[in-house]
Amino acid sequence: MKSPSIHALAWLAAIAMPTVASAEIPSSTQGGFLGLGHQLPAAENYQDVKQSSDYTPFSPSDSDLGVQEILSPYSGRSPVVVDFSTAFYRTDNAPSATAATDEPAWMWLCRGSVAWRPRIAGGWFGDFALYQDIVRFDNSSAFDYENTGVTIGVVKFIPQLDDLLVFGRYEYQRVTSGSLSDSDYWAQRIRLGAQKTVFASPRHELTLGTDVAFDFTAKPNNLERNEYALSTSYRYFFADNLYSLATWRLSRFDFDGDRHDWTNAVSLELIWQFTKDARASLSVFYGDNNSNTFSDLNDYAAWTGGIGAGVSFLF
Repeated sequence: MKSPSIHALAWLAAIAMPTVASAEIPSSTQGGFLGLGHQLPAAENYQDVKQSSDYTPFSPSDSDLGVQEILSPYSGRSPVVVDFSTAFYRTDNAPSATAATDEPAWMWLCRGSVAWRPRIAGGWFGDFALYQDIVRFDNSSAFDYENTGVTIGVVKFIPQLDDLLVFGRYEYQRVTSGSLSDSDYWAQRIRLGAQKTVFASPRHELTLGTDVAFDFTAKPNNLERNEYALSTSYRYFFADNLYSLATWRLSRFDFDGDRHDWTNAVSLELIWQFTKDARASLSVFYGDNNSNTFSDLNDYAAWTGGIGAGVSFLF
């Protein structure tokens, strides 16, 4: 089995986001684009923590009346959320052994995740998740890979601060190239962050966030790093079940040694929630990484776009 070079590992972080959700691994940059890495919690995934907050159905005159939010006491057990999705994308810069052999390619993404957020005490909820991403390219020179992760943490909405979301968690991430048994990269880290919906109306929603992550072990050792990030997302609802989502994430990575990277991740998606559990999407992503390494070795950029579909179930 061929093993990815440092260059290829660098590219795997930049294609796109995925969470998604950088620095030579498919984490934060893809986390913001394709969702790989699942680095940032999305506020809509924590409605059970927000005391089962629901919105009345959308109507064109709602903008004159303001947001109609109905609160009801939380009851019952916290559900287990299972999500499956798949997508086909075209990228202009697929990862290979060297930058000279990077070429456009079609890619297939398959993702599965399981999440559980039980109530703990004092308004705090647990946050446990397991995810698996699989990426395959049609170009024989590109590196197929898998991204596996486990997260264990806590999350809370703070009503006194207008439902500010705060979270902290342990993350384990493992990247393999074409074989789940052979690890090319793994890391353990602690991530802390906050997220706030600063504006919400029946049609518009603007969310800002920040987070920091500290690796306490990584292999290869030269990929151990700290991350400091700012993010924003904007939703525009055309109807109850159809909306656009624009996201931007800026990250700085400080590695052991003198290396520093800046990563930008931007995405624009159109999402159709055609049933309660099923969705379809049309997406365009852009990611770039600027590093202070010699000869621009770890600089890269990629445009990616395509279609996807997914389902979510609560148990």
